[in-house]
Amino acid sequence: GAQNERLGFLSLGLGLGYNELLIACETLKLGFKKDLQILSYESDPRLKNNFLEWLAGREVEFDDTYNLMFSFFVRDYGATATLAREKLLELANNQNWLLEGALTRESIVSFPANGILYDAFSSTTSPDLWTDDFLNVFFEKSAASESMIATYACTSVLKRAEQKAGFQFERRPGFAGKRNSSRGLRLPETGPSNS
Repeated sequence: GAQNERLGFLSLGLGLGYNELLIACETLKLGFKKDLQILSYESDPRLKNNFLEWLAGREVEFDDTYNLMFSFFVRDYGATATLAREKLLELANNQNWLLEGALTRESIVSFPANGILYDAFSSTTSPDLWTDDFLNVFFEKSAASESMIATYACTSVLKRAEQKAGFQFERRPGFAGKRNSSRGLRLPETGPSNS
């Protein structure tokens, strides 16, 4: 069906764009031939503009940081990293990669996402994005029937919301000083629960 002809990702918290580069590198490495769509949210307009300018080869604020990050992609993906940079620019120019402002309750997700990278700061700095109510609605309206959620967080609120939306919640080892992270996987036959 149409859903199988495209692959969609939501990235919450563009930051320096490493998730977007990773998506582009992996899809190129795997020889993915379907339509690719990415929707990134970032509350800081400076980060959105800097990343787009850096992708285009212009010198920007944080240039040294972007170049250091990119060197790790080159190390791991070789020439594919440069192709990924070009792919992201192409996706942006064709409106297949949209960079939005801050994620809110009113945000419109224009396609069901197969991959949700939920790096929405923290419950302290962005409390609205970590409530049962918000997560339940967000996962309901944004996740494709076959999808995955990856996040640095591992909270009971997140676990409840993922399970309510039909995801199998998995606690994972943490990173960057965090004890745990988590991942959720939803296959078409496991859809949202009615309980």
